[in-house]
Amino acid sequence: MNVEEETIFKEFCRDRSLAVGSVKLYRLALDKYTDFHGMSLEQLVNEAEDEEDNIPRLRKRTLIKRLSEFKEHLDNGKLSQNYVNHQLSLVRSFYGEFDIQLPKTRRRKTRSDRKEETIEDLPTMEEINKCLDKSNTAYKAIILLMLSSGMSRSEVASLTFKHFYDGIPLKRLPKNLGELIDKLENEENLIVYWRINRVKTGKRYFTFSSPEASDRILDYLTELHREYPDYNPQPEDTFFRPFNIPINPESVSQYFKRINKRAGLIKGKHGLTVRPHALRKLFATILEKNKFPHLYTRWLMGHSVDGTTASYFKADPEAVKQEYITILDHITTNKVEIKIVNQYEDLKQDVAEIKNESAFSIDLVSKLLNMTNIEVFKQEYPDLSPEELEIKYNEERAELIKQTQKLKEKMDKMENNIKIKDKIQ
Repeated sequence: MNVEEETIFKEFCRDRSLAVGSVKLYRLALDKYTDFHGMSLEQLVNEAEDEEDNIPRLRKRTLIKRLSEFKEHLDNGKLSQNYVNHQLSLVRSFYGEFDIQLPKTRRRKTRSDRKEETIEDLPTMEEINKCLDKSNTAYKAIILLMLSSGMSRSEVASLTFKHFYDGIPLKRLPKNLGELIDKLENEENLIVYWRINRVKTGKRYFTFSSPEASDRILDYLTELHREYPDYNPQPEDTFFRPFNIPINPESVSQYFKRINKRAGLIKGKHGLTVRPHALRKLFATILEKNKFPHLYTRWLMGHSVDGTTASYFKADPEAVKQEYITILDHITTNKVEIKIVNQYEDLKQDVAEIKNESAFSIDLVSKLLNMTNIEVFKQEYPDLSPEELEIKYNEERAELIKQTQKLKEKMDKMENNIKIKDKIQ
C-alpha cells in the first residue's frame, strides 16, 4: 500500500517536522508493514485504539501479534539484525505518535550485542585506497571529502555550489565552471571551510576538508566541465553531480556498495568495509586518537554541546582550523600531497627574519630623519664644498629611499607568506 497518500501519514510527518530523508525512511518501513497486513495505516491505528478501549490486557491485543509477525517476516528475509530492528523502531514510533500503548522491547543479549566496535572495525587507509581505485572521479572527491570532514552522506548530498563558493577564497562568484577551475588551479594546499546544516537535526555547523580532497574536487569539476561544456552551475545547484545527475543519500549508498564489491571489501552477505558512516566514525576516531580538543571534534561533527559549555565557549573557526592543520596527515591517504604543515613550520624562520628587518628599519628611519636636517648632514662631511655637499646629500637620500622601498617589499612578502592562503572570509 502507498502510505504516502494517506492523510494520517502526512499529519505524522508534518507534526514531527521530519526531514525529507526521514520521511522516506518512514514511508518505506510503513509500506512494508501495511502490505504485510493488508491494511491501511488508518485502519491499523483505529484497530489499536479500539482494542485499547475494549481489551484491558495489552498481551491480548492484536497489535502484539501484528508486531511479532512482522518481525518474523523480516527475520525470514535474511536481512541484517540492525536493519530489522530499525524497521520495527520506525513502525513503533508511528504508533507511539498516536499515543498507542506498545509492548516493551525485549532483546536477547548475544555475543555480538556485547562486542564494542573498536578502531580495528573501521576501514584502514589501505582499504580506502582500494575503494578510491575503483571509483569514478566524482566519488574519489566524495570519499576524500567524507574522510577529511566527517560529513555524512546526507550532508554531502545536500551540498550546493554556493556552499563551495563560500568555503574558498573568492572575491566574486565565478561566471562559469571554467572560471572556477582556473581559480582552483592557482590555489595550493586548499583547505575548504564548509558551513552547512546537519540534515538529521537541522543544526548549523562548520567543518573543513583536506587539500587532498580539494585536488580531487578540482579533477571532478574539470571532468564535469569537459563532458558538459554547456552546463553553467547556479549557486543553488547540487554540487556533486556525476554525469550531471545530482546525487542523493540513496544513490551514495548504492555506489558505495558497488565499489566495495569491486574492491573485494564485502564482509559476509551485506557488510561493507568502507561505508559513508564508517568514514564519519573514522574521522572522529582519528581526531580523538591524536588528542584533537574534544570540544573542537564535537563542533566539526555537528554534535550539540551541553548548555553550560555552549554558554561559555563559542566556536572560533580560525582556532579550530589551526588545530585541524596539525592532524591533516592522519586524514589523508596520500601523504606526499600535504605541504601546508611544512609551510607552517617555516613561520618561526619568517618571524625571526621580520625581527631582524625591524631592527634594520629602525636604523634606516633614523638616517632618514637625519637627512631632513641639512645642518646635521654638514657635520658629517665638514670638508665638502656647498656644491659637493648637495651632490652627496642627493645621492645618499636617493639610496636611502631605494633601501626603504626594498624593505617595504620584503616585509609585505613575509606578511603574505604568513597569511593562510585560504583564510576564512
